[in-house]
Amino acid sequence: MAARKTNYVGEVVNQQRHGYGTYVYPNGFFRYEGDWDTGRKHGHGKLSMKDGSYYEGEFIRGEIEGRGLRYWAKTGDSYSGEFQKGELHGFGVLQRASGERYEGQFCCGHREGNGSLTDTDGHAYQGSFHKNKRHGEGHIHYRNGDQYEGDWLLDRKQGQGVLHCVDGSLYDDT
Repeated sequence: MAARKTNYVGEVVNQQRHGYGTYVYPNGFFRYEGDWDTGRKHGHGKLSMKDGSYYEGEFIRGEIEGRGLRYWAKTGDSYSGEFQKGELHGFGVLQRASGERYEGQFCCGHREGNGSLTDTDGHAYQGSFHKNKRHGEGHIHYRNGDQYEGDWLLDRKQGQGVLHCVDGSLYDDT
């Protein structure tokens, strides 16, 4: 009789993964090492992908849920913060390999709510976001020293605002 191949090494209770263990998924792309509860990932663990990407942090009843770190090997981007049902959700820091950095609120994987963004040109924005775009009230400090404070609509200055230029000039749309 051929030996049965197992993809799991670890603690078992009532013939279910329970406690600490390592499981390699049948497709060979995913590997989980961490805490288990009645057959589901639960507690702290690391889900690794064959391409070098991974998530390390909290799991609840099989879902990526709570605080953790996500790294995407293909882009070199990383996120450290809160997750809900596997999505960036709550407060976190998204660091892009390009140098862009966002720190603030996320909802369903998007920048949503208040946050600060430093883009690849070195411009620093603090304010409101909606669906990844600057939207609502915000303040931007440009790399050359100019500053704009006012309203934004889908990543564009819109409505009332004041632009303070380094040369001392002032443009007021209020």
